[in-house]
Amino acid sequence: MKTALVLALFVTGAAAQTDAACARYKALLVEEIGAARDHLQDVKRRGEVLSEIDSKRLRLGVDAEIAALDRELFAFESGLFPAQPAAGSAEARRQYRAMLEKAIEFASASWKLEVVRQRSGAGTVQEVYAARKRILEAQKQLAAFDAGLTRPVILVPGGER
Repeated sequence: MKTALVLALFVTGAAAQTDAACARYKALLVEEIGAARDHLQDVKRRGEVLSEIDSKRLRLGVDAEIAALDRELFAFESGLFPAQPAAGSAEARRQYRAMLEKAIEFASASWKLEVVRQRSGAGTVQEVYAARKRILEAQKQLAAFDAGLTRPVILVPGGER
């Protein structure tokens, strides 16, 4: 009886942790969609400065990215992200998680530098957005790992997501 109760508490705790990680993943995905929509507004504002072809090209690229992110969100919400088995050693998983956290740190440091460059006139809004996007992608990878999710491949023009 005690073993069953301890096991039930462990499973319940693990499920709550997975639910929290899934919620975090979804929140990061929604944030990434918001960032892409903000970027689209910046592109539209800059359209007056760019040539018509460059402006259309930028808008098309951002529109395609937003569509890919929307597909990823709908795939997640419809249950198309299969749970991945917890294979591998606990030490390997701990090391992998630490590397994901390190990727977030590097992406954050890069974003801060891009903001400084953009404010000084040496960088562009596009570079700041790309750096912010790298932070969100790294955070989503960590949330997906914590939730035990296997993310489906979402095709976007110029590569995979």
